[in-house]
Amino acid sequence: MKKRARRFRPSVPAYIVASLMIVLYGSPLAFLLLGSGQTAGTLPSVSPASITDYSLSNYVDYFVVYGNGPSLWNSAVIALGATTLIMAFGLPAAYWLSRLSPFASSALLIIVVFLQMLPRQP
Repeated sequence: MKKRARRFRPSVPAYIVASLMIVLYGSPLAFLLLGSGQTAGTLPSVSPASITDYSLSNYVDYFVVYGNGPSLWNSAVIALGATTLIMAFGLPAAYWLSRLSPFASSALLIIVVFLQMLPRQP
C-alpha cells in the first residue's frame, strides 16, 4: 500500500504572524484610501461616520478638472509596454538558464551578479 503524502498545515503562530502583518501593512493603506475621499479639513478625523460621506469627487477633480487623465494613460501604456518587453526577453532567457547544467548556470549567474556590482561609467 502506498503512503499518502502529509498535507502541510500551518501552525497557529503562523496564522497569528500572518494576521499581524495584514493589520500592520493594511491599516495605513486603508487610512490612505479612506482619507483620499475626504476633504482636507476632515482628514485627521477619519471615523466610521466619515466612511458614509466617502466621495469620488477628489478623483474626478484630479483626473478630469486638472487634466491629469492623459498622464495616467501614458504611465499605464509605458508600464504595460515595459512589462511586456521584459517578459518577452526574460522568459526565454530563464528557460535557457534552466536547461543548462548546474555548473554553467551558476557561472553565468555569478557573472551577472558581478557585472551588477561594477560602477557605472559616465
